[in-house]
Amino acid sequence: MRRKKLCIGLLTHCDSRVAPKRFEILKRSVGSLQGLQRDSVYIYVWDNSSSKDVREYLKSKDFFDAVYFSDKNYFDLVAVHKLVAEAKKIDAQYVCHLEDDLFFYDHGFLNASFRFLDENSDCGYLRILKYEYENQKIYDKSGVHPLRDKANYQRHYNQITKEELIWEQCGELEGYVFLKNNWHWYNFANICRTDVFEKIIPRNNHQPLQKLEGYMMKKYFDLGLKVGVLDLGAATHLGEFTTETSQRLKVVGERKKLPIINYSDVVQEIKTVQKEIDI
Repeated sequence: MRRKKLCIGLLTHCDSRVAPKRFEILKRSVGSLQGLQRDSVYIYVWDNSSSKDVREYLKSKDFFDAVYFSDKNYFDLVAVHKLVAEAKKIDAQYVCHLEDDLFFYDHGFLNASFRFLDENSDCGYLRILKYEYENQKIYDKSGVHPLRDKANYQRHYNQITKEELIWEQCGELEGYVFLKNNWHWYNFANICRTDVFEKIIPRNNHQPLQKLEGYMMKKYFDLGLKVGVLDLGAATHLGEFTTETSQRLKVVGERKKLPIINYSDVVQEIKTVQKEIDI
């Protein structure tokens, strides 16, 4: 049987001079990834024009399989396309797109997660973000619970159809509990089938961040797939979403309008950076 492989792509972007708190979050995030290192997992970094000290920090981590440095910032548009290319290079069945504010507090969930996806072909991806099925109210973004987890809260309906979530129990695998439902696509954090991920990313000029995620939501919905959920999750966002800790909010606040990224520029930048690595 073909061994299951996971390709993890970490997207980084931080200027420590203007965002020192973000750099500290990045360090915690990067450090937590080392526990995922194993023969079946390939972990690489794509850095979008970070400051020199951030780049030096990334180069110092010997558990990364590769680190790519770009002097341009094409946001997450470049990252999702690079992820597909890297996964195909190593023949990985699964991919995981991450940004540098996610912290893994559980490192033993991968084998069970692969088994879940193998046994549930109606699910295109598995959510691994912190979530408690028995305590849903604190993760409801539209709720008013006093203990709401603002770092990880979600919309408790399908963003495309506006339908309420319909939960299905999937039992326990290797000590982990899994469920599935009709949730929409969500970029962070999940394990996705490589062939599904390739189908839902745009190959045209497009806006990044929220606009990219919205596009992927619609494409995922078109595939008619359900969503797997790892109860209790394996990763959490570090801190609530503020302009000091969230690159997304900072960019939107500064620019007011997200830029349109040329697809041809994304493709060329991947080729250019890869060529520099190969030389």
